[in-house]
Amino acid sequence: MEVQHFNFTSMDLRGALLLSGAAACLLYVVLGGIRRVWFSPLSKFPGPKFAALTLWNEFYWDVVKRGTFIWKIEEMHDKYGKKNLPPACAAQDSCP
Repeated sequence: MEVQHFNFTSMDLRGALLLSGAAACLLYVVLGGIRRVWFSPLSKFPGPKFAALTLWNEFYWDVVKRGTFIWKIEEMHDKYGKKNLPPACAAQDSCP
């Protein structure tokens, strides 16, 4: 029985580099999403997590739904608007 040894050839090295590059890109995207949803200074504001995660939400409402993002923002402000504001700001229309 002959023992096979593993040798890196240029194809194996190229494949390993491609795989590690893809893994690094995936890790970058996942960690960036985690940071945006849970650790960003804006994460304390209420709202849909998908909208906090990516800009695809805006793309969907502006491109697919043909420019209705402006009304979706108004709807989200009505739904999530004054939940976490201090009492002095919640009583006013705007806060400094």
